[in-house]
Amino acid sequence: VRDNIRSELLRQQRSEAEMLLIGRLRAVAELSYELPVPDFPRRKVRTDGAPFTGPKNAPITIVEFADFECPYCSQGHELLRQLRNAYPEQVKVVFRHFPLPQHQNARRAAEASVCAQQQGLFWQFHDILFEHTNALDAPSLLKYAGQAGLDAAAFQTCLESDAAKAAVRRDEAAGREFGVDGTPSIYVNGIKLIGLLPLPLIRVIIDHELK
Repeated sequence: VRDNIRSELLRQQRSEAEMLLIGRLRAVAELSYELPVPDFPRRKVRTDGAPFTGPKNAPITIVEFADFECPYCSQGHELLRQLRNAYPEQVKVVFRHFPLPQHQNARRAAEASVCAQQQGLFWQFHDILFEHTNALDAPSLLKYAGQAGLDAAAFQTCLESDAAKAAVRRDEAAGREFGVDGTPSIYVNGIKLIGLLPLPLIRVIIDHELK
């Protein structure tokens, strides 16, 4: 399978290089998007119990199904960070777990983040995980827990319990119900985005929703 692995790794590297190049070009160009926003189909995506950041009753709710070991989710993380900064009072971002089977450490990382949520430090831990998507083995997760300020004993106890595993399975089941088949899957007020859209295009959708 060596040739297939090499081909897939090259494809991922090309995609990441393209995203970086496009980002640099946008940063120095004066672009404006004046596109009509169609009447998109919407799904009622449940968010009960899921961690969120932003105002609880914000007019815009963005729900992301993601995998901590997914390189595209790392790009999505940066995209959502920019949206939170651009709309601090209008946007709420909700995170839901969808670890992919081909990522051997993704499920354990998701369960660890549930344990961080139990201590009220989900987003601190979440950000650290996305900074280290290539190092999510068990010792690294314990190190990141310390960096996030988690109680180590409580964290370890939670990881060994069934509660965190059950929470991740609930998110996976919800994702399959909503038609999630890859990550990141992002919904803006129930509108499913097709892949990682450029930030200006997502802003067009958000501004349309706010109107």
